[in-house]
Amino acid sequence: MSMIKHLTSYLKKPKRTYLIIVLVYVIYTLIYFPSVYAQNLEPYMQYSLEFKSQEKIFIQELKQSNPDISKPEINERLRQFYRENFRPNDLNPAANAIFDTKSDQDNLSSKNTLASTSSFNQVPDDIEYMALRAFFEATDGPNWFDKTGWDYPNWKDPSTVTSSDLRRHGVLVSNGDVITIAPYNNNLSGSIGQINLTGLDQLRFLQMNNNNLTGNIDDLNLSQNPNLESIILYNNNIQGDIGAWDLSSVNALTTLELTNNLIEGDIDQFDLSGNSGVVGIYLSLNNIQGEIHNWNLTGNNEIGAIDISNNSVTGQIHQWDISSLDGYSLLGAVAYIYLANNSIQGDLNLWSAVGYVPLNELSVSDNKLTFANILPFAQSTPISNFVYSPQKQIDVERTVLFGVGDLLTLESNIDRATTPLSSYQWFKNGQAVTGQDPGNHTFNKVNFQVSDGGEYYYTITNSALPDLILQSKVITVENGTEPPTVTDVDICSGQSASLSVTGPGTVNWYTEETGGTSFHTGSSYTTPVLSETTTYYVSQTISGIESERVSITANVGPIFNAAQDQSICRGDAVPIFVDGENLTVDWGENFGNQTSFVARPEVTTTYNYTVNDAFGCSTAGSILITVYESLEANIFSPEPTCLGEIVTLEAEEVAGASYTWEPGGLTGRAIDITLSEV
Repeated sequence: MSMIKHLTSYLKKPKRTYLIIVLVYVIYTLIYFPSVYAQNLEPYMQYSLEFKSQEKIFIQELKQSNPDISKPEINERLRQFYRENFRPNDLNPAANAIFDTKSDQDNLSSKNTLASTSSFNQVPDDIEYMALRAFFEATDGPNWFDKTGWDYPNWKDPSTVTSSDLRRHGVLVSNGDVITIAPYNNNLSGSIGQINLTGLDQLRFLQMNNNNLTGNIDDLNLSQNPNLESIILYNNNIQGDIGAWDLSSVNALTTLELTNNLIEGDIDQFDLSGNSGVVGIYLSLNNIQGEIHNWNLTGNNEIGAIDISNNSVTGQIHQWDISSLDGYSLLGAVAYIYLANNSIQGDLNLWSAVGYVPLNELSVSDNKLTFANILPFAQSTPISNFVYSPQKQIDVERTVLFGVGDLLTLESNIDRATTPLSSYQWFKNGQAVTGQDPGNHTFNKVNFQVSDGGEYYYTITNSALPDLILQSKVITVENGTEPPTVTDVDICSGQSASLSVTGPGTVNWYTEETGGTSFHTGSSYTTPVLSETTTYYVSQTISGIESERVSITANVGPIFNAAQDQSICRGDAVPIFVDGENLTVDWGENFGNQTSFVARPEVTTTYNYTVNDAFGCSTAGSILITVYESLEANIFSPEPTCLGEIVTLEAEEVAGASYTWEPGGLTGRAIDITLSEV
């Protein structure tokens, strides 16, 4: 009782009463607000993490339906997917607790018995009112979907407003000050850099996701908002340089959500050293580059979730030091790290995070990791959800040159010493090459020919990670030397031909199109005397690579086609001809210079001709037509019998004759037929 009297006596003095009120408020702020924030941030973060599984399935389906889809196409489809589906405020009501300004307005007002005490109205109401008006105008407020309570177009005189006038759609007021601006899904537009939040010193939550904001992120000045805890801007069209964005004054920052924008810059220039309380960083689906191993997060030991997936980040993951991260308590002292769909390399097993960060989920799919990078980590590090498949194409796209007859050798230097050993399968023009040892990282083909050229690649598999198949980039195999230029030559029968080719290499002459050995070297060759058209084959060798062979022909003239010798029956007609280009034909005085005619010889006759071509070459020839007397043969047949029975027809034997029966074309002096109705 004496203690109560003493306290009552102490509180009778005004200054002491004021100090007690301040102390109560401080204790209340330290206990109530962080607990409310922590309880309500957790479902939002969990929703974001769970949504990654939907994203993974969506990407897999995209690649299955279109294996050749490019990364920009994937990202564009993902952006649309996020706009249509990533809505934690709508899909997870629990996540709305810190953002639903209508319910929280009443909730906080009813709990905060000190809200009407002017001493806790730290920012003058007129300044906050003008700041909100400036925000409204900078984001095209007249075209918002919901403008409830925003006084537009009849703005009040700032000198007359009170803290109650600050309450409106998307704004949360506590203790007389604005702590939340959250007009998400409300058709905001304009440049993010035009938003000026000066005068909102107590602002803690800024949420403008699912709008149409543009401009550069590095133009968004938050230096006057040191108490800002959450910046949520996903699903906009914001650009700019992430590395140039200064957040050093935002000391209270815990959540940064910029997913699905157009932000560029280097991740390793993004300085969060002044934001030691950061819990979640979400930068997926932007155009961020830079080297991950140079991104310094030392001192950010509260981080529980990092998402920089679907960007263009490079670097060596095993050199990225995040040993100071121990996982945020909201997430059970575990870390969620999403690096999928970048171009990161490195050995996961040498990563400094191992042994320091209690990883719950690690996504490194669609990067440039191999079995050698992944296997030891997967075999030794327990992670609840480790996503590593698929990976980007491995090796280097290149063109290799081989000469005809060379040993074609292609080799992979990737994953050659994994445990267990990896298997290799080579492909040519999309078809698996058979007969290769799966344990052999080298592909060999003896006696290379031009037809062996094409687009080669290989795949690597490993029994320890059966769901991952690595595929190399294309190795284009070509014959590295063009064949020489050739010109055919026309000569007369009985002459030699002087053949020549042009080309910068050493020319080899062959009698076969493939195989064999060269019989002559040099750019020209004189043939022996030729009586008929003859074809040779030539190639050229440059820097040790031999080209394919091409033909060069000595055409022996005149070149023509003549009717063949034939046998006919007396009275039959037979065509006699000599065909060819630029020819004249002399058949003698009986048939003159015509190239063809029809003859009906009564007796065996030889038709002599002389052919002359345009080059002055001449040759003689003849066509023999043998005439036979027409033969008659009697046919012997049995007496008529029943339908369906077989009877034999026999012709009279004539010396030297051959027999053909019509219809049917049967041959022989006797044939068997089956009787049937005609």
